[in-house]
Amino acid sequence: MTDQSMPQKILWIVEYTLGDSQYHHLEPVYASSRAEAEERCRELLARHGQKANLIDLRPYPHGFVVKHGRMPGNLTTDQDEEEGPPPHPPP
Repeated sequence: MTDQSMPQKILWIVEYTLGDSQYHHLEPVYASSRAEAEERCRELLARHGQKANLIDLRPYPHGFVVKHGRMPGNLTTDQDEEEGPPPHPPP
């Protein structure tokens, strides 16, 4: 089977929260259509049960770059970027 005969799947990012958490989670899925991406999204959220809240499902056909680390949602004026990494969210 050649590469041309296989349906192309593109990257989709599912953004969601769990319960009352203030933290957003990003989960990659690969799908060949929006309908398939929505189905994979439903499966992903179902694994977390009723505590999962969908924020967004967005295609990234050219890829997605993430720097390893965490970023705070906001900074106070007395924080300095040189202080070190922000605290990790609770498990």
